[in-house]
Amino acid sequence: YTQNKVRIEFSRGELTSAGKNEQTPVIYSKPSGDSGMALYNIDFVNTYPQTTNTAALAADFYGANIAAYGCSFVGFQDTLLANKGTQVFSNCYVEGSVDFIWGFSTAYFHQCMIVSNTPGAYIAAHSRATADAPGGYVFESSVITYSATYGNNFGRSYLGRPYNQFSVAVYMNSYIDKHISSAGWAVWQTNNPQT
Repeated sequence: YTQNKVRIEFSRGELTSAGKNEQTPVIYSKPSGDSGMALYNIDFVNTYPQTTNTAALAADFYGANIAAYGCSFVGFQDTLLANKGTQVFSNCYVEGSVDFIWGFSTAYFHQCMIVSNTPGAYIAAHSRATADAPGGYVFESSVITYSATYGNNFGRSYLGRPYNQFSVAVYMNSYIDKHISSAGWAVWQTNNPQT
C-alpha cells in the first residue's frame, strides 16, 4: 500500500442515529451470488472530519468472496464496514477512530497495519445474530499502532468493543502498541455492556 498510485477520495458523513451509514462510503460493493471481487493497491479515503457520532465510511463490503490486497482504507468513525459475507484483507492499511472496523461478516486480516488516529479509539466492533452463528474478525501477523495525529494520550484506546453479546474479534501473532489500554477491551456502553 505504501507504493499505491490510485487514491479515491470522498467526503460524506451521517449521524449514526440517522441510519444512513451506507450512504457515506467511498466504495460500496455488493456482488451478486458468489461472484466475489478482488481489489489490488487502491487507497480509499473518506475525508469527512472527525465528528461525534458521525459515520464516514471508506468502504462497505457486503457479500461472499471479497478480498483486498495492498489497499488502504482511511477515515475516522466506522471506516471499514466488513458488512456481511466473507472478506480477506491482506497487507492492507486501515485507519480510523471509533469502531473503525465493524460489521457482521467473517473477515480475516493478514499482515495489516491497523492504525488508530485519535485517542479513545475502538478498533473492532463485530456482531453476530446468535452464539453459534458464523462470523468474527481475525487479525493475524498484523501491527496494531497509532498515527502521527493520535497525540500522546497512550493507554486510552481499545482492541474493540462488542457490537452485541455474540461479538468475536481475535488478535493473534500481532504487535500491539502502547496506545492500547491494558484492559484490552471495552464494553459497548456503561448501561449496556453486551459482554
